[in-house]
Amino acid sequence: MIKVFIAMPYGDHNTTEKRLHNTEQAMDVCSTLADAGFAPFCPHLSHFIHERCPRDRTHWLAQTSAWVASCDCLLASGESEGVLGEVKLAVVHSMPVFRSIKGLADAYGMEI
Repeated sequence: MIKVFIAMPYGDHNTTEKRLHNTEQAMDVCSTLADAGFAPFCPHLSHFIHERCPRDRTHWLAQTSAWVASCDCLLASGESEGVLGEVKLAVVHSMPVFRSIKGLADAYGMEI
């Protein structure tokens, strides 16, 4: 299976409600990719861990960086400091970066 890192805004400086909304959007993308046969990684799911056991931003960025490096490609949607950092890291690892689900699916011959 093709491992896809989902890079979308989370919003460390937003309210809990906004972070939850962003997490739900990323979960929808994750579900779409899984249904198409990809193995998506959704870092936004750490939202629920963070709400229960808070850690600083540095901890979560280190976790995210480790996962980016282990994926086959990255799907970037939206703009944020985190998304830009994840895209830069993907480029360092010579990983394909896609800006749309359709572009990703087409590149791997998958149907969405």
